[in-house]
Amino acid sequence: MTNRAYTAGLLEAHGASKLTEAQVRVIKQSLADGMRPRALAKIYMVGTETIARIKRGDTWGWVTLQEPQDRLDAVLSVPLSEEEDAEARAGMERAMKVQEEMAAAKVKQGGKDANEA
Repeated sequence: MTNRAYTAGLLEAHGASKLTEAQVRVIKQSLADGMRPRALAKIYMVGTETIARIKRGDTWGWVTLQEPQDRLDAVLSVPLSEEEDAEARAGMERAMKVQEEMAAAKVKQGGKDANEA
């Protein structure tokens, strides 16, 4: 089933989306790589239910994962505007902060996974 808003090119243009298609692709890849939905929700500043809907395919279902080399080629071939570059850097900084917080919480719990406690 094709999303009509997507085919019409209206999805990101209307401004109501909190995430871009590129961000959703990264979220899907991160989930496939084993990253926890809660951490992704923190990184992208959305609710955990948003991540769960993406994971189930209820939303953004047409976004597919690319082969690793295709992803790399796509990323390297698209120049970023200054605003996009700043947004990407901010996202990476949030991701690193979440990873540090998760590592600190794991140390605090004596090496147990935060979800196992």
